Amino acid sequence: MNLDDLNLSFSYKDNLREYPKSASDILIAINRLESWLLEPSLDTHKRIHILGKLGSYSRSMYQLKKAATYLDEALNIIKINDLLGKNLEISNRIRRAHVHHWSEEFYDSTQQFNAIIRECQSNEKIYSYLDFAYQHQAKNLFDQNLISDSILFFRKALKLRKLKNDASLIESTQFALNIAKKKLLVKHSGFNKLY
Repeated sequence: MNLDDLNLSFSYKDNLREYPKSASDILIAINRLESWLLEPSLDTHKRIHILGKLGSYSRSMYQLKKAATYLDEALNIIKINDLLGKNLEISNRIRRAHVHHWSEEFYDSTQQFNAIIRECQSNEKIYSYLDFAYQHQAKNLFDQNLISDSILFFRKALKLRKLKNDASLIESTQFALNIAKKKLLVKHSGFNKLY
């Protein structure tokens, strides 16, 4: 089970959405992952891992119903197998909330991200996911044109990511924060028709 021969990286644009650098490679990855799901000897952890990747890659290709189906299945398996750990659950809940966000189901996405943030803040086992929850809630708010609120969450994510000292995460959040600040400036200067 290997995807190393594929370009599965993304670029980001001013709308803060991720775009596959190679859509054809993402589609190949989806096909491979779907075939791996059919293996009878697949253990529960691998199944959840594959379903999570399928959910993420499907979302990135705007196959949002398909993404939701995969992530719901992963979360159901996690719920049934209570001993799998909170990390698997929270990472897939973030992915699922992200699908609600991209589907413009903003009530659901906002509520889910808020619940995830509260859990990450209060549970040291999943605290390491808090910066991801902040970042995705910020993007969710950005898409709702709640720019000031999104900036607050981007700043929270950036603070935690600086503590993690992960250059790629810092860069991602700083890029998003700069775009949000620019959009807020344009909005307040009366030129919001540009966006």
